[in-house]
Amino acid sequence: MIRGYCDHESAHIRDTDLLAVRAAGLTPLEQHVWNSLEDWRVESKLASIYPGCRQNFHWLIKHIFLPKPKSKKSQQTDPAMQLLDWLLVTFRSWDVPELDDERELLRANAELSFPGLAYEMEPILRTIPTQCSSTQEAIIKAREITDILKKYAQNLQQKLQQDADSATDADGQVGQNSNGNQKLKNALQSLQRILSAGE
Repeated sequence: MIRGYCDHESAHIRDTDLLAVRAAGLTPLEQHVWNSLEDWRVESKLASIYPGCRQNFHWLIKHIFLPKPKSKKSQQTDPAMQLLDWLLVTFRSWDVPELDDERELLRANAELSFPGLAYEMEPILRTIPTQCSSTQEAIIKAREITDILKKYAQNLQQKLQQDADSATDADGQVGQNSNGNQKLKNALQSLQRILSAGE
């Protein structure tokens, strides 16, 4: 574990451009997504040079991200946090295929709360392994991902408002289906919390 973490921080020292990060003025959510992506990027770069580092990283990633017996990791109940967990494990699964099952479970959980969102994000995710060779490019990708989250939240809010309007009858009484979108409302509130979160 110590070797893995030392290699991880060494990878940042060698290849993370902190001046570019400061200049970017990332929001807290952009910073979170960027950090998950940058961790994968710098580790992959160092592992391509030093095979021993690759072994250390693979051990550490499996130790941290593979579910343990009686683990609650895949049972995260906050919808937006499930979504961020899916992104994190997706990045890590590119180098450690043992995480594929965990990634798919997290994706399925995210899909239940945010129908279609993973599908919207996957085209960008597929470009990352070949179009993310610097801190600046990781910043761009993180912003593209968070832009999708913002647009999804806006569209979901509009949909729920339209549903609420159509559920109200001519007498101003709320129809029987007014509570049918409660799960989507909870998901939207969760997504709005991470979009507006502070440090």
